[in-house]
Amino acid sequence: MTERVEDVVFSFEDVGDALSLLPLAARRALDVAGLRLSLEGYQSLVYKDRLDLAILGARDSVDTSQVERIVRRSSMPPARIKPVADPDARTPPEQLNAALGPKRALDPIGWSKLRALDRYALVHVMRRSIAHDDPNRLEVAASVVLAPPRAPVPSSRKLHPNPAPQAPALVEEQRVPSMRVDPRSSDLPARTSNEPFGARAPKRPAAAPPSDRPTPELNLVEPSIPMALMPPSFFEDRPTPLDLQQNRSSSLPSEPPRPPTVPPSSDVRSFGEGDNFVSSHLDEAGHVRMVSVGEKEITRRRATASGHVRMRVETAQRLLRNDTPKGDVLASARLAGIMAAKRTPELIPLCHHVAVTSVEVTLDIEVSTGTLSVTAVVEALDRTGVEMEAMTAVSVACLTIYDMLKGIDREMVIGDIRLLTKSGGRTGNYVRDKR
Repeated sequence: MTERVEDVVFSFEDVGDALSLLPLAARRALDVAGLRLSLEGYQSLVYKDRLDLAILGARDSVDTSQVERIVRRSSMPPARIKPVADPDARTPPEQLNAALGPKRALDPIGWSKLRALDRYALVHVMRRSIAHDDPNRLEVAASVVLAPPRAPVPSSRKLHPNPAPQAPALVEEQRVPSMRVDPRSSDLPARTSNEPFGARAPKRPAAAPPSDRPTPELNLVEPSIPMALMPPSFFEDRPTPLDLQQNRSSSLPSEPPRPPTVPPSSDVRSFGEGDNFVSSHLDEAGHVRMVSVGEKEITRRRATASGHVRMRVETAQRLLRNDTPKGDVLASARLAGIMAAKRTPELIPLCHHVAVTSVEVTLDIEVSTGTLSVTAVVEALDRTGVEMEAMTAVSVACLTIYDMLKGIDREMVIGDIRLLTKSGGRTGNYVRDKR
C-alpha cells in the first residue's frame, strides 16, 4: 500500500496531517470488520498503519483480515461489535434525500454509481449533522462527494507506474480518486487542518472558467434549507395550542359543550372557531379519550428524533475504551431504545399500537466535549404516525446510558430530546426549523 493520504481522505475531513483522528475511510474499515477501536488505541498505531487502514476502507470491498492484523498492533485491544453493513447500493436512503433537498436528491442510478466509500460518507455525515443539529456538515460533504468528476490524471503522474503483478496495492480501476480540490481550480478554497469543520463555505471563482474547462453543474454555494422542502400551504393553517383553562373560564355552566367541528378520525391536534377549541383527545363531556383512526388510510410513516447525554470527558474516554463497570454501554442502550419504541403504547396512555417495521438507534460520542448524541429513526406501515415511538426510543436509550454509567459519573445531564423530522399521513412532511 503506497498511496498517499490525499488519495483516501476527503478534503472536508479535519483529521490532521498525521491522521491523528480517524478518517471516514478508516471508520468504514472498522465498521465492516466489526471492530470498535478507541481514539487512544488508534493514535497508538504508527502513521503507516493508520494510512493502510484508511486505504482498506476506501476500497469497494474491505479485506477484514488485513484490518484485524493492523488493529492488533494497537496498544488498546479493540472491542468486538456486530459488523456494520454498507448502505444499500441500489436505493438511496429516504432520510438522506430529504436532508440533501430536491436539488441534490439522488436517484437510484446516480446513487449506485457512487463508490462504496462515498455512500458510507454521505450517510455517516448525515447522521452526525442530525445529531449535532448542524446541516452545514452535510452541505460541505455533499459539495465534495457529489462534485462532477475531475479529468483523469496523466499516465506520467500515476501512483503505480509499475505495480507488482503478484500483489497490486490498488489497481487503476479500484484506486480511490483523490478528494482534494484541484489546485488549478478556484471552485473551493483550501482549508488548513486547524480550521473547524465547515468553517469555510465553498466559493465560486470570480472570473468565468476557461473555455477548456466546463462549468460545473453543481451549485456549491446554494445552502440546503430543510424548511424549503415544505409546501407553503403547510404553514398557513397550522393548528394552535390547546387552552383548556381559557375554554372553561369562558363557558357558562348552563351552556352545553360544543361538539367537534371535524370528524373524530382526523388527527389534527385542535379544532374550533375563535377562542373555543375542542381537542380530538376530548369527548363531548371533556373527558380524555383515544382518537379513533379506524377510518384513516394505511400509509408509510417515518419519524426521526434525537437527544444528548452530557458527561465528563473522562467518562466519555472510558466509554470509548469500553472500560465501564457494567459492560457494553452502547450495545445495551441501543437495544433498550429499540425495545422502548416497540412498547411505547404501554408508556404513553393515548398512543396507538402501530405496525413498526424498522427501528434504528445511532449513538455518537464527542470525546472532546463529553457529549453522547442519540438518534432514533422509526418506520411503520399504519394509520397513525411514529413520532412518539422515535422520542421514546431516544429517551429510554439516554436513561440506559445514565443507569450504566452513574457509578462513575452521577452528574450526567440528559436533554435536547426532540422530534427532527416526520413523514407520512394527512399532514405530510415535517422538518424542524434550524433557525
